[in-house]
Amino acid sequence: MFFEDTIAAISTPLGIGAVSMVRISGKNSVEIADKIFSGRVKPSVAESHSILFGFLIDPKNSEEIDSVLLSVMRSPRSYTGFDSIEITCHGGVVNTKRVLDLVLSQGARLAEPGEFTKLAYLNGKIDLSQVEAIADIIHAKTEGARKASMSQFIGSLRNEVLNLRNQLIQLCSLLEIDLDFAEENLLIIDTTKINDQLSAVEKQIKKLLSTYNTGHIIREGARVSILGKPNVGKSSLMNALLQKNRAIVSHLPGTTRDYIEETIDVSGIPFTFVDTAGIRDTKDDIEIHGIHFSKENILSSDLIIVMFDISSPYDADDRRVKAVIDDAMLQNKTVKTIYVGNKTDLGEFDRFKFASHIGSDFIRVSAKSQSGIDELKTKIGVLFNSDVSFNSPMISRLRHKIALEKSLSSLEIAKRSLADNLSYEFVALDIHNAIHALAEIVGEVSSDDVLNNIFSSFCIGK
Repeated sequence: MFFEDTIAAISTPLGIGAVSMVRISGKNSVEIADKIFSGRVKPSVAESHSILFGFLIDPKNSEEIDSVLLSVMRSPRSYTGFDSIEITCHGGVVNTKRVLDLVLSQGARLAEPGEFTKLAYLNGKIDLSQVEAIADIIHAKTEGARKASMSQFIGSLRNEVLNLRNQLIQLCSLLEIDLDFAEENLLIIDTTKINDQLSAVEKQIKKLLSTYNTGHIIREGARVSILGKPNVGKSSLMNALLQKNRAIVSHLPGTTRDYIEETIDVSGIPFTFVDTAGIRDTKDDIEIHGIHFSKENILSSDLIIVMFDISSPYDADDRRVKAVIDDAMLQNKTVKTIYVGNKTDLGEFDRFKFASHIGSDFIRVSAKSQSGIDELKTKIGVLFNSDVSFNSPMISRLRHKIALEKSLSSLEIAKRSLADNLSYEFVALDIHNAIHALAEIVGEVSSDDVLNNIFSSFCIGK
């Protein structure tokens, strides 16, 4: 790759800390380091992947700026594939910016967001799925999200996609050889075998597609709405799940007028719990607005925890709650539900009658004494983490899902063409389209718009 610039940026968060790092990459990296570094060994004569101790000196006035460790990484054995320098200096906002300013004054330009990683991708050091994995590692909210992102970075998704592509390339090659030597009748194509092989690849693609919902939730988190009538214990349950007093708890009904949300880690997945206003018939304008927000929230939720007070009879407000849930499930087919009977510490009115009213069994808890809370957390984790291991190949981005769907569609057309006894030329073309769609996942075929969108999510310095 031809690249004339030398870029630089702060690669550590700005703030008060022991150390910071300024990264430089490009053709003049080592030359710039020579100008500003004073130590026993000049960067230009140091071996690649060596670390030098010395001082940064401003060439304009010979001022000693800071004592640093300077790492030298020569092309092509660097993150970007170009000569690179990493300067580890003392931390602090002022000091770190001064070091960066010194580097920029010697001819480097400030890097754009994600530009170091973009250079690594364009130089073939990593593919596009690994680029996305790097961004996801940086932004991981839980250990599960980190594991899944790291699995993608070390190649689990890439290897799966390349395996699918290789199978299709072999099929395509066989068909095209037959086209080239059709007049000689050198090959006899077994169409049944070709169809079976296409079906096998289809099955693998569908399996990978089935991981999208879990992968997306591991990466982005799941939204959980806690719904019930007033004074059923929604705020107490949220506090019990969070293990802190986040929501106001009161014996007075209608305390929660607006929704409150907080994120925690459950079985490695980030869950954002939303405590909503209680559902009931009311004439209070503010409470009415709160109930409206509650209904909006559940439509965008991945999970709804439906709460009932098991210590009291099933009443008209409980029926309203059940009606809201039934309506939400009609509008959002993918939403999951867990029914919870709270206040077991006050005794149970009629467990079996409750189950018959709501049409489902429920988890019995006491938000006050925290009895049953661990069982509820386990149930939540199982609902979202029962099918896919964090280390298994999975897709987590809409871009991946669309590419796999395009590939699947092309394979379906190829099978129809085969069944209709069309020329192998048409079958091969459809398989080529499927291969092309798979290539988009790892970035072998990507538009500038796709690349710009991906790298825009990176911080400057990465």
